[in-house]
Amino acid sequence: MSRLIDISNREFGKLVALRPSKRKVSGSTLWWCLCECGTVKEISSIYLRTDITVCCGCSKIRNISYSTKILADIYVGRPCKFGHSGIRYMSTRNCIECYTIRRKTNEYKEYQNQYRQTEKGKKIHRNQAKRRRAIKNGAKISDLSSVEWGLIKRAFKYCCAYCGKKSNNLTQDHITPLSKGGNHTMSNVVPACGPCNNRKNSCGPLIPVQPLLIVA
Repeated sequence: MSRLIDISNREFGKLVALRPSKRKVSGSTLWWCLCECGTVKEISSIYLRTDITVCCGCSKIRNISYSTKILADIYVGRPCKFGHSGIRYMSTRNCIECYTIRRKTNEYKEYQNQYRQTEKGKKIHRNQAKRRRAIKNGAKISDLSSVEWGLIKRAFKYCCAYCGKKSNNLTQDHITPLSKGGNHTMSNVVPACGPCNNRKNSCGPLIPVQPLLIVA
């Protein structure tokens, strides 16, 4: 018979373990827990000790990954071994800050480049490009020409509008995202390097920027 691990009065995120319940699920004892919002709920001790459950469900934040479009839950759990804030993905329980740092390493970039050369990577890239073109064609105003794009890059001295780094591979970043009703026009486009464009995703600009405006 397994021994009951006493977690009374211990904090797990927003939860405080009060007392063990008489019920078990898959061999794990359920504990009555009090959430900061005032809700009392039965939760498995394994879920508490492994940071799977850190609240009664009141603090879940929905976020959509720009690359996979998979709905992911973000929650605040225990700080990781590197002392980060403890914001984690519910699906993988990985620390978001650790993941962000890992994405900036040369090993990860090399892995990404190799993956893009695979058949699956090429297929994902083609599908993303198709969706992007469809959104551009559906915009109310879609009149940005290659000449205007060249003028925009020249006006910004071929530098990223957000980080200021010079790059030969600048991308078109829409200040108001196309997915949120933005237009594919000169007054809504600024040059951005790949990392800054990815970080911005479908949110607002990383810093206040002034697009190129031409007065007739």
